[in-house]
Amino acid sequence: MTLADVSARCGIDQPALSRLENGHNPNPTLDTLWRYAAAVGKRLVLTAEDVQDTRPVPSNAGRPVPKKAAPRKKKTA
Repeated sequence: MTLADVSARCGIDQPALSRLENGHNPNPTLDTLWRYAAAVGKRLVLTAEDVQDTRPVPSNAGRPVPKKAAPRKKKTA
């Protein structure tokens, strides 16, 4: 399939399509990706999956947190 064929099918101009195919469009929209996929006879599948938390544990973990002293009562005369 030529670039002209894909362009006609998805309605994206040829220079933009070339940038998409060559990875020179760092942030294409979902609409663009869906239109491109449909034009080349594919289905775009978008999923969301749980990922493991890989953030480092804070260095003060496990240390007791000091309690604040109770506020003092004012003396009345």
